[in-house]
Amino acid sequence: MPNNLPVQLTNFIGRIGEVTEASLLLSDRRLLTLVGGGGSGKTRLALQLAGELIDECPGGIWFADLAPITDPGLVAATVARAAGIAEIPGQPLIDPLIGHLAAQKALVILDNCEHLLDGCVELTEQLLRGCPSLRVVATSREPLGAEGETVYRVPPLGLPADDRDHDCESVRLFVDRASLARPTMRVGEDELAAISAMSRRLEGIPLAIELAAARCRALTPAQIAEQLDAHFDLLSGGRRQAPPRLRALDASLDWTNNFPTEEERLLCGSLAVSPAASTSAPAKAVPPGEVLGD
Repeated sequence: MPNNLPVQLTNFIGRIGEVTEASLLLSDRRLLTLVGGGGSGKTRLALQLAGELIDECPGGIWFADLAPITDPGLVAATVARAAGIAEIPGQPLIDPLIGHLAAQKALVILDNCEHLLDGCVELTEQLLRGCPSLRVVATSREPLGAEGETVYRVPPLGLPADDRDHDCESVRLFVDRASLARPTMRVGEDELAAISAMSRRLEGIPLAIELAAARCRALTPAQIAEQLDAHFDLLSGGRRQAPPRLRALDASLDWTNNFPTEEERLLCGSLAVSPAASTSAPAKAVPPGEVLGD
């Protein structure tokens, strides 16, 4: 089937339930947004979902990475380039897009939408209205807010039940990525206990686990776990060709912090130091600019 899905060079670990749930949602809904924080695995889940659906999309699956662009007006051009659709002089780009995608069942993946929400909503609604058999999967750190949108919140990876739980998703991901960094590494009881502690400390966040596993080139799991207790600066040094936001955990957080308004940043800063859970009630009670607690 025609597609431009990037080839994945590492194993897809776990997420069987998430892929199944997302597939079921997309079977009778046309716009599905995978929502989660930085490093939660939204893109990888979207690509795995697309691979599962490829036989159902004779019109093609087209993956558009929106992270490099900053102008909402370029969303349509990015999708057109992904699908190999040429712009027609003097004609709005949406017309050839609809003309190309309306004929058969197709899937468009809009990856990293959080900084281009208005452009993504405008294009998505136009495409879905003009292409009756088209489905769209978006990944974003917040919902698009588009008509007909279904939001699926990507959960963290499963955490170990105890220090001997070698079959949980977060431990399996660490071991798989650590084996790339140090193929000769042995995972005995001591190593498994350290990996389990790290998985819980990192709350099952895939990017954080992968960055920690990469440190196995020079450190043992126990040494990595000990250093994580002191600071998170250890979580850096991802793939050289990866975008900056995927090379370090703090860079991923910075990517998120670049987009909220100043008032939203103040509110997040206030809630971040609150000992209480950040539910809607305490969030409404925080005056802008004030900090809860000492």
